[in-house]
Amino acid sequence: MKIFFTLILFVTFKITILDIASINGRSMKPTLTDSDIVLINKAYYGLRIPFYNNYVVRFDEIEKGSVVIINDPTEQSFNGWVKRVVAIAGDSISISNKTLFVNGNEINCRNAMLINKTSSICEESLEGVTYSIRHVNAFVEYQDELGEVIVPLGYVFVLGDNRSVSADSRTVGLIATHDVVGKQVAIFQGMKLPYLFFLLISILLLLKSIYSNLGKKTSTDFSLVKL
Repeated sequence: MKIFFTLILFVTFKITILDIASINGRSMKPTLTDSDIVLINKAYYGLRIPFYNNYVVRFDEIEKGSVVIINDPTEQSFNGWVKRVVAIAGDSISISNKTLFVNGNEINCRNAMLINKTSSICEESLEGVTYSIRHVNAFVEYQDELGEVIVPLGYVFVLGDNRSVSADSRTVGLIATHDVVGKQVAIFQGMKLPYLFFLLISILLLLKSIYSNLGKKTSTDFSLVKL
């Protein structure tokens, strides 16, 4: 019975509080690369009932510059997408010749550096968050140009840091805030799946220990009352 309740506690914890995921893809390079592990705080913005998509309690608002995990907007898999929020409700956003504009202000790309014959990286800053982005030097119209978009209430606009290859709000549209399932709070670079399983088992053992201690405390309290 204890194992059953521990598993229930673990699944609930994983769905609503804290989770880890392995990066598979290049849309967030150079920030995140294949085999990186990210720690996801699913309670950062609020609490949800398991398997219910809307928040029942809100703690914080989604901020520009944050790396978040969103539900797959294509609904082709249960795996979430990792993207960066660049605009929130009330903001206007546009892209001209690879340059990002938010509320009419140019988001300067500083410290540009050529990394190979076809790509370069530079640094952007949003709301005090500085991060690196990557561009293919060749012009790609559907990625490097975007007419002005006004973000309505209840939505955010997300981009991948690997701007020239990322599927994001430029291709799938705005993301509803209830589809933002958590915020990235830590990165474990270059970790392999065995380490991921180790972390999951560690969390499971920790929850089992907590449950066992609670059971002992409840039993002790009951005995004291009985006496």
